[in-house]
Amino acid sequence: EEEAEVSAGGVVGAWALAALWMGRSSETLTDVDLSCNGVLDDGAAVLSEALQSLLGLLQLDLSNNNLQAAGATAMAQALSGMHKMVSLNLSNNNLQAAGATAMAQALSGMHKMV
Repeated sequence: EEEAEVSAGGVVGAWALAALWMGRSSETLTDVDLSCNGVLDDGAAVLSEALQSLLGLLQLDLSNNNLQAAGATAMAQALSGMHKMVSLNLSNNNLQAAGATAMAQALSGMHKMV
């Protein structure tokens, strides 16, 4: 099991992580904490593609990242196939109705989610 915690990354950090994770299938990285990083919608869009390769991801913390509808929708698309996930923290973001709806639809099949 591996964990990744990133601080002060912002959108540039999101791009760097995406480049690192893109195309690498990993079942050992289980916890990713990107809280308070200013990921924003642009960073979420980039990360959403890379997160799809983290097949063992169990916990993802994206709290306090100024995500709005576009970022939440991008993340929802990535998370819809991650059936092992048990914890997702999106607190203190402004997902708006469209983002919250996309996220609810993506997570509806995840019965292990807490």
